[in-house]
Amino acid sequence: MEIDIPAPEIREGLMTTALPGKAESLVELAKHDLAEKLDINSDEIERVLFEEVTWRDGSLGCPQSGRAYPQVLVNGTRIILRAVGRDWHYHSGAGRAPFLCMMPQEPLSAKDNPSSGSGDR
Repeated sequence: MEIDIPAPEIREGLMTTALPGKAESLVELAKHDLAEKLDINSDEIERVLFEEVTWRDGSLGCPQSGRAYPQVLVNGTRIILRAVGRDWHYHSGAGRAPFLCMMPQEPLSAKDNPSSGSGDR
């Protein structure tokens, strides 16, 4: 999936980036899920990172003990949100909506994509 990402805009030392529609929808899904889990308003959640990645296998960078996963490369996304003083990792890919990953693994690669940034709410 190819997403056209605009160049980041620097504002008061923080990098903020407007995301295209589909990417913004994924971030909003993740924010909504995290807000429900933490019982906070989604306005209290900051986007730290959004990037397209290639996951090493069907676990989408979030393997669960005792489960087997297809050993294929999977295109997806990694979203990092910040709330209540810590970072929260959301992964997606293979048609799966973003989900919270408590023990995240690094992707095989992050596609060249300047869509990370902080200061967004």
